[in-house]
Amino acid sequence: MEAEVIQNSKNFYELKQKAILLLVKIERSFDVDVKDIDKFEVILKKLKVQANEQNFIYFEERLKSIQDRFNTFLEKRKETKKDLNKIFNLFEKIKDDERSNLINSKLINSLSNKKNSFSPIEKKDKKIKSLDSYLVLQFQKSIYIVPDLKKKIIKNISYKTKYLSFKKQKISIFPLSPVEVDYIENSKKVSQILILNTLEGYKCIRFDDFIQEEIFDDIELNERKIESGSNYEDLKNFIRWRGRNCLFLDFKRISSFSSI
Repeated sequence: MEAEVIQNSKNFYELKQKAILLLVKIERSFDVDVKDIDKFEVILKKLKVQANEQNFIYFEERLKSIQDRFNTFLEKRKETKKDLNKIFNLFEKIKDDERSNLINSKLINSLSNKKNSFSPIEKKDKKIKSLDSYLVLQFQKSIYIVPDLKKKIIKNISYKTKYLSFKKQKISIFPLSPVEVDYIENSKKVSQILILNTLEGYKCIRFDDFIQEEIFDDIELNERKIESGSNYEDLKNFIRWRGRNCLFLDFKRISSFSSI
């Protein structure tokens, strides 16, 4: 049995290396060969199957991120190849080391501890969120970056509303006092509220638009951080994103299985 596990792991990492070599070929090609794209997609599928069979949950999450990034690259490959660098970085995290094994063990334990908490339908619908997933939001002229946690969105909340009643709790909305802009009509002085279920309790963030989802691993996140000097407990840092300093609301994550 042990020999079989070793062989399966060897095959997994050999497939990973083939995927990287194909990615290098795709990166260097001005006109991407459709056959190379198909080969890459096939290898990714095989990697996902093997990761699932061997219970490599952490690697499954990485492979999902790789697939998303590759799809983004294919959609805009005529404009830029920057996403390929992020794909290479994600492949680098798929390796047999202590950190990978630790995260995988935590994910497996989380599944084991919660497996009896849901009905079969709920179990099917529940997914482990990417550990490196963040949401990029805009409110007026400010950009916020927050961890992608269990969430609920409430629309058409007046700028004058500073607190939200949710599950019998009074929760302050960040920011409490939006900037008043003369050219905004009274009818438009409303925003959306993002409610996040964090380790410290529910948090409410006021926003106008959802920009996109971003993937930052721990190393990249630390490299992007800049001290803000703010007294607000959750706003100790900015995050450098697309050439500007964005507000980073550093809410602590809880189990992916916790409901909003």
